[in-house]
Amino acid sequence: MASGIHSASGMATSLSLSVAATKLRNVFPLLRGTHTPTRRSHGSRSTAIVPQCGGKVQREYLHMSDLTGRWDRDACLAIGGAGYTVEAAWSDKEHHTERFNLCAEKSCSPEEVASSLAPALLQHQMREEWLAGILQKVTLTLRFGASASPVRVGMASGAAARPPARPEELEAYLRAFQVCGLCKLARYGGDNDGGYLMCDVDGVAPPYLAAYSYGVDEADVWGWEMSRAIRGVVHQYDCTLEEKPRPCQKPCSSVFHDECLARRLWNTTEVNSRDGLRHFMSYGTLAGHLEANGHGAIADGLLILKLDIEGYEWGVLGSASLGTLKKFRQIVVEFHYPLLELMDAASWAPRIAAMRNVLEAFAVVHVHVNNGCPDGTCIEVTFASRDFFRADWCAWPRRHSLDQPNSATRPDQDVAGLFPWIANLPAPRKALA
Repeated sequence: MASGIHSASGMATSLSLSVAATKLRNVFPLLRGTHTPTRRSHGSRSTAIVPQCGGKVQREYLHMSDLTGRWDRDACLAIGGAGYTVEAAWSDKEHHTERFNLCAEKSCSPEEVASSLAPALLQHQMREEWLAGILQKVTLTLRFGASASPVRVGMASGAAARPPARPEELEAYLRAFQVCGLCKLARYGGDNDGGYLMCDVDGVAPPYLAAYSYGVDEADVWGWEMSRAIRGVVHQYDCTLEEKPRPCQKPCSSVFHDECLARRLWNTTEVNSRDGLRHFMSYGTLAGHLEANGHGAIADGLLILKLDIEGYEWGVLGSASLGTLKKFRQIVVEFHYPLLELMDAASWAPRIAAMRNVLEAFAVVHVHVNNGCPDGTCIEVTFASRDFFRADWCAWPRRHSLDQPNSATRPDQDVAGLFPWIANLPAPRKALA
């Protein structure tokens, strides 16, 4: 019986790009014993990666492996090998999935095959072709020559294997996304991308004072609609736009700030992906922005927050003080690379820190998959303050009738599919008070 072994990696890129990365099978030659590194115009020579397991060099077995999906079963068995089919998910500017065969020594554990041999096979060829990529997940299926039961294993990046988060750490992280808050949900921000499900703001007491919208475009539909709904100003922040967002029409009120959000104050120049030119960019903190807008000392729960800041959300939410967060009654976040399947310990630490910090005062009320990102690499999570909303029995996230696909040309993705080991975890428990 085939068994699945999974390994995934975080967001650490490892190699320099000298050519545009394309599908691996289109550019990678076969891994054969006669293949030697190719000298590049830079005068640099890639280094062959010779992985080991059980203290033995695995060169002979990797000669039997083939990135095209073909292999010689009899030859692999003749040298005492076990055959695996590997499916690797990796990304550069796009998401790619590769499927290939791998012959490993029978004494190699499934963990070693998934976290060392398979990534090394890919890394070798990435170095040969001067490609940069992030290896996100490796799924390993045993085909012949050994017996194994499914296990969770560590991470593997394009550079090296990394120690895994422990099973209890992964379980704690998954549980952080359980829906434990209760409220009447409404959709704000229009149809498809840019629209979020949040607790209804109509007629609530005390009324909201202002909204904060981080990560906007020329049209900040969420900010405009929220401003009208709460009858208050929306502060819009983005340092990547060539032009300011269009002003909203009364009764909407908006103020645009040419500044981005990070965990600390800093200034930099970066190449803007929109025009390819280098621009000056200024980053401020959440507490600093509240203070600058006269909201630093207001009562708790008078503000509402939306974050879509391309990965900076982990540091922002993990470092914000509880006092700053409690100024908001609701927070909706697009989390980038949440790594809900397997992750390494280094990726786990900032993610669990961010979730635990927010959950000190908030409960999750909704989770949605952004289908415009590949394979669950972006999810939208709505948090509601425990001081203003009921937090009761927790449940695993499920699709809501008001959910819409971010990309209208693709089917919406059921969020339940992002929690692959729910069946193996204990039943949801009562929310913490």
